[in-house]
Amino acid sequence: MLYHYMLRGWAADDMSLLSFPEIGHHFQYGRLGVDLFFIISGFVILMTALKKDHFSFVISRITRLYPAFWFSVTFTAIVIVLFGGERYEVGFLQYLANLTMLHKYLGFPSVDGVYWTLVVELKFYFLIFLLVFFKQIHNIKAFLGLWLLSAIVLKITGHVPVLSHMLIPEWATYFIAGCLFYLLRHEGVSTYKIVLIFVSYALALVNCLDGTEPFQAKYGVEPSEEITVLVITSFYAFFFALSLGYTKILNRPFFVYLGVMTYPLYLIHENVGFIIFNLFHDSVNKYLLVSSVSILMLIIAFMISKYIEDRYSGTLRTALVRVADKIKSKH
Repeated sequence: MLYHYMLRGWAADDMSLLSFPEIGHHFQYGRLGVDLFFIISGFVILMTALKKDHFSFVISRITRLYPAFWFSVTFTAIVIVLFGGERYEVGFLQYLANLTMLHKYLGFPSVDGVYWTLVVELKFYFLIFLLVFFKQIHNIKAFLGLWLLSAIVLKITGHVPVLSHMLIPEWATYFIAGCLFYLLRHEGVSTYKIVLIFVSYALALVNCLDGTEPFQAKYGVEPSEEITVLVITSFYAFFFALSLGYTKILNRPFFVYLGVMTYPLYLIHENVGFIIFNLFHDSVNKYLLVSSVSILMLIIAFMISKYIEDRYSGTLRTALVRVADKIKSKH
């Protein structure tokens, strides 16, 4: 969030009128939060997939993602219509398409730019769904090895339209790492898993370092290769510790609830925050404004988690289970 507010919004694409040229570059490594997000996703999704059939897997993903997403799309669209000005606009068909989370495939832009990661997520879910559907999830370790090999080959050979689209080689290393970390925790240490994790780590570093030059060109900052390596290394080190049971302090309810809030915070903060900046940039001290908006987004994320996700995810799950049971009974 602070990367978006302190650098992303004003340094490129004319999204925010609130600029921080004096300190914005210090927040540039927040862009690597997406890398961590995908490792977390790999860990959690495999934990889900190993315990469920394909119906249960799909239901678990829908009920986790969509209630908060539907509210956030609607809230953001309303803010854009009322206060977006010339920088932000949204059409009704665009809004409806976004509700499906498949809007890119329907030819519509995102209501909020952060939704691009969810499109990547859906590709990962689809790959895991195929394993569950064809009852091959027990071969997950072989699949992860082949997927990692494919990502390396595509990195060397270049873009191959269909394969690159489905195997998401630029991000695959993180999903693979997350899955492997879960397998370490679930099954224990093995040479195969450790080797794949280190290969994944090496590919992650290569991808990140390759991305520093275009990032510098777009945002006018100079990413430190040393800090980039340190951040990615810290992600992998943390998950090693998690997999080996050294992070039990984070099992406390306070940390769990903070973790639950991160998804709605991610969904809601960007365009709404930028629009508020643009409305008040010339009448409120910029540091007070960014601090106030950050707190506001945390409050909204808490409310989405408590009053939308907690209330409606269960209802949606019950309805989807009934539909799945009817389908199963017909077969």
